[in-house]
Amino acid sequence: MAWTCQSCGGENAEGMRFCGHCGSPAGHAASAPAAPSEPATDALRSFVTGQVADRLIESGGEMTEERRLVTAPFADLSRKAC
Repeated sequence: MAWTCQSCGGENAEGMRFCGHCGSPAGHAASAPAAPSEPATDALRSFVTGQVADRLIESGGEMTEERRLVTAPFADLSRKAC
């Protein structure tokens, strides 16, 4: 018998232990993320800029999509010049 995920409402086949749509365990609702502790926010600020850290903390750790144009130069250094 199929079961419906309590977290996302997705239909899943019998025997599946996790939701095929959101990954939640069968029969369990996804728990809300805990508020970040002060040491965690300090560690975050040491790795990313202040504005990005503020956005991550305000969103509860879920970052919205952000796209940037990046130029990545490439050179083949394995060949010797003639």
